[in-house]
Amino acid sequence: MCAGKEAEIAVDQIRTISKRRLKQKIDKLSSENAAQLRRLITEMYGE
Repeated sequence: MCAGKEAEIAVDQIRTISKRRLKQKIDKLSSENAAQLRRLITEMYGE
């Protein structure tokens, strides 16, 4: 869930951008989801 809606992260499409381009925070990942995302990124791209 993100901002009250079902959501998914397309790990192969993650990009970095400057914080200055962001106007407001939409939501926050839980610690559990952040750890799961880290594992997926490590599996795909290595450490």
